[in-house]
Formats: sequence, C-alpha cells, structure tokens
Amino acid sequence: MVDIAGEIGYSLGWKVSSKVLPNVSTDPITVSNVEVFVPIKVKTQWEKLKEKEWELFYDKKHEMPEYKKLFNDNIKWYYKNILEVYLPEEVMYEVKDEIKQTINSLLDNNLKQEIINGIESALWETDGCHYNIDNIIKKDNNIYLKFNRSTL
Repeated sequence: MVDIAGEIGYSLGWKVSSKVLPNVSTDPITVSNVEVFVPIKVKTQWEKLKEKEWELFYDKKHEMPEYKKLFNDNIKWYYKNILEVYLPEEVMYEVKDEIKQTINSLLDNNLKQEIINGIESALWETDGCHYNIDNIIKKDNNIYLKFNRSTL
C-alpha cells in the first residue's frame, strides 16, 4: 500500500530543496535555484584544500589514514568556514496553494510524521541539500515547514 502522506511529503521536499533551501557557490552539486555566493578568497582557499585530497584520491591512496584524516579535516573546515558563515541556520517555508489544504487534512489525521519522513527522504536524495526538516507548524490557519542547517 502506498503511504500517501509520505509521497506528498516527498514531493514537497523536492520542491522546497530546489526552490527554497539555499546552496553555496562552492558546492560540487547544486540542487537549488537559491545560490549564496562565497567570496573568491574563501572559494580559492577551499579549492587549495581540496587539491591535496584529490591528488591522494587519484593516486589510489584514498584508503590510507592520511587521506581519511585530510578528508575529515576538509569537511570540518567546509562546515565551519563556508556553511556556517554563508547559509542561514534556519529556513521557514510557508506552504501555499492547493497543497496547503492537503497537508492540513493530513495533519488533522495525525500523519505529521509520515509527511516529515517523506520530506527527509527527498532532502537526502538530492545529495546537495544542507538542511534537515525540523518541524511542521500550524499557526493562525497557516502551515510552515521549519528547516535547520545540517551540522557535523
């Protein structure tokens, strides 16, 4: 049986990831139309860090502890110096149009977690999203999706 709440959440997750949630210009994969530009100085610094990592990878040394440490250090640097600096920590999205009534009906039937699971699946599959769904909020006859920036 198809989980309709999960499927609707999944579709909504893809829509939000491509039209609402931002990516940074240094991302190798961008799925969003919302791009935050990273200054060239920071982008150049990031590219230099990645250069050594790619050298080791292409020399078939990616199984070496040196590569794994460098990879992890680079990810930490990326989060600290790019994602945490240039992306907002929280993004709120107001659900509108015809989907609002459907989501409202699903929420009234206690299917919030199924919707969240569908959204999470879509965000994971985009491979380029830096956000997780935190909550679905009903307030004053409106529905909002609250997203938090991913952390390490």
